[in-house]
Formats: sequence, structure tokens, C-alpha cells
Amino acid sequence: MTSKERITIIGAGIGGLSAAIRLQHAGYQVEIFEKESLPGGKMNQMAVDSYTFDVGPTIVMWPEAYRELFTLTGRDPEDYIPMQKLTPMYDVFFKGDPYRHYSVSNDLTDLMALMESKDPQTALGFLQYLAEMYQRYQVAMDHFIRRPFRHKSDIYNPSMLINALKLKTFDSAEHMMAKFIPNKDIQQLMAFQTLYIGVSPKNGPSLYNMIPMIELLYGIHYVKGGMHTVAKGFAQLFEELGGVIHYNTPVDKILIDEQQVNGLQVGGHFIPSKRVISNADFPYTMKHLIDGDLNRGKYTAKKIDQMDYSCSCLIFYWGVDGTFKDLKTHNFIISEDLDDNMARIFDGRLIDNPSIYLHVPSQVDETRAPEGKANFYLLMPVSELGTA
Repeated sequence: MTSKERITIIGAGIGGLSAAIRLQHAGYQVEIFEKESLPGGKMNQMAVDSYTFDVGPTIVMWPEAYRELFTLTGRDPEDYIPMQKLTPMYDVFFKGDPYRHYSVSNDLTDLMALMESKDPQTALGFLQYLAEMYQRYQVAMDHFIRRPFRHKSDIYNPSMLINALKLKTFDSAEHMMAKFIPNKDIQQLMAFQTLYIGVSPKNGPSLYNMIPMIELLYGIHYVKGGMHTVAKGFAQLFEELGGVIHYNTPVDKILIDEQQVNGLQVGGHFIPSKRVISNADFPYTMKHLIDGDLNRGKYTAKKIDQMDYSCSCLIFYWGVDGTFKDLKTHNFIISEDLDDNMARIFDGRLIDNPSIYLHVPSQVDETRAPEGKANFYLLMPVSELGTA
């Protein structure tokens, strides 16, 4: 590697920015080509009449994943992405008779009081669940999450296969949770988070129960100014390191000759680069940025069209009168029949009893709405168009 070997990245979303920061810090010369006028990709923000709304992710549940890029480069994360821990993390409301309401903290004393209010087996099962998932989490961190897989031998070797078995991915998230925790409310309270990534707890592997474990062990945080503050902080850090972001510059093609990348086609111009990272959506990259099935490998256009997609969501952005002090920053309203609700989300039937996520950032951040008012981000999981 030369000290200034060039790498080009498509998209200034969080994945593209994260890769760019690490590579620029390692001594490469990195350029990002971003089609929009600002960084963040799906981690974007909308401003309307003195209200600001996040239009992508809203929850920080593993703050170190964001902070580590700043500490890696010798910066203080608080100078770029100031965070505060939310206590409680969120409220969960169960519709039905009887109506139930739970405030969920990541304080162990509070959690045990909640579990013990149900029955001793639920409390014991909760602790056993945490121990089980933390063990799997350690295996995943040591052998999978932070490890590159460039060759088949990186995966298909005795050590990796043994550790893969330790992850116990064969059970569903819902079934695994039920084996530990007998109380139905607590099961659902602990399992619905698979919807964060568009997967039903009925079908998603039990490894996805790592998501609530991470929330419970590391807490949920709020970033001052909203999640787009993270994107702006990443972009600022990257440019301070000497990286370049070309905004309003969509990439037309990744240019490949004899299965070797030569560069990018951008606005009719050739940008030479032997190393290209695409942070655009995978199906879009394979179908529209790469020409020829030979260059796409097994991910041909036909195969991409046949792939199943995760569920979608319907989102409302409301600026409302009042401050609603009884609401938390994050609120989950669970359907009276969550099993039927989940089935309808993933089989395409009309949803007549939805579950809802309500995010009210103005509860902790006065910059998000005018004085005496609130901003509501209301999300309802729905079917993706392919199932309609």
C-alpha cells in the first residue's frame, strides 16, 4: 500500500462514512460521491416550520459503535455527537382488556422489580436469557461481527463452524424467548425489537434476541439535535482527516473490465479507482451500478428480483400543540393481538389492529419543536409492496 492509494466510495450514508473514516485514518486517500446535498443517506432529517424530524433511525442502543470512530482518531466524541442516556428507555403500552403499561429501564433493580411483579419463573428466566444472549454476543463479537470474510476458507474451517454452532441460530426469536420467559407480555416486550430490522420474531433467528439484550445492558441514548447529528459529525471528522465528499454527484456506473474494477462513471466522466466501495443499497448496486451478470456473480438481476424483502413502514410526521409530559421519548403501543398483527405485516393482508412506535424527541430536546409544542414521529410496520 502506498500512503496515498486512492479509494472511492459511493454514498455518504453511515456505512460509507464509517468505512471512509477508517480508511482515511489508515493512510489511504478517500473520496465519497454522494447524490444528495448532505451526508447521512437514510439517516436524514427534515425541517418544517421550526420542527425537525428524523426520517430514518431514531434509536441509539449501542453508543460505542458511534463513539469508537472518534476515539480511534484521537477525538472526543462529545465534541461531535453529544449523547444523553434515557431513563427509562421507553414505555410499552399493551392495548386490550386489561390495558397494560410498562416503563422499561436498563437499571437492573428496576428490571427485576418488573419481572418479579409477574412471577418468580419470569424473573429467573429473564436472568437466564441475559446470560445466554451475552454468551452468544461474546462469540459473535470475537469471531463474526468485527471479522472480514474474504474467502470461503475464512468461514468453512473447523474453528468457525464450531463457533457458528455456539450462536444457536436455528430457533426463532419468539420461540427462544418463550422458553426462558413464561409471561406473554414480557415475551412480547422483549421480542418485538426484531421489527427494528424488518424481521418478524416468529421467523427471525433467535440470535436477533441480542437486540433487546444490547438495549438492556448498554442503554438507549439520545443524540442532541437528532440522529442526523451523527451523520454530520462523521462527515466533519472525515473531512478533518483530509477526505473529500463530492455532494450532488450521483454515480452512474462502477466500471469493470475483465472482472477488475477500473473506476467510476460519474456524470459522463471517468473517475479512475482500483478500489471501490458501494454504500448504496445492495440490490440497486448489483442491478443498476454493475453491468453484466458475469460481473454480478451469483447476484444476477433475476436473482435480485426474486429475493424477499423485509417489511416496510408507514410514517407520519406531526407538529402538534402541547408538550405531553406523560409520554416518553420512545413509546411502543402493542396490538391487542400481536400474533395476528405480525402475520398480517408479513403476508400482505390488511392490518386492522396495528402496533405503533411513537417517537417524541422534543421531550428531551427543546431544539426539535417550538416552545409549547411537540414533534411526533409515528411509525406503523406494514407489508412491503411485494406481498400486496
